[in-house]
Amino acid sequence: MKRAVDKRGFTLLEVLIATVVLAISLSGLYMLLRSGIKTTDAVLTDVELLEASNDLLYRAYREKLGLTETGSYRKADEYEGIKYRIDRTPTGIEDVYEYRLSVKKDGRTVVYRYYK
Repeated sequence: MKRAVDKRGFTLLEVLIATVVLAISLSGLYMLLRSGIKTTDAVLTDVELLEASNDLLYRAYREKLGLTETGSYRKADEYEGIKYRIDRTPTGIEDVYEYRLSVKKDGRTVVYRYYK
């Protein structure tokens, strides 16, 4: 007499294959999320730099914000972790100078040039 084989459940091989497929899917999802977070952080830093640059540029143009020596940066008091530098070079036209405003944070830099 033959015994009836119970066919309920999964084999060990099926469970291993399902686990591998799940691991590959989750690692792809993790990579996608990590890349999105890095991009978001970079964009937020750029936006913060642009806001600080616009503020400093306005203050430098209107309120005669102090100039610095070439190569030295000052801390922007209103913006955490942001440093700026303003360089002045003559343009060859009497009483007209080129001002270069460099603003940096976390290795990212924004540079503006204006003439006055």
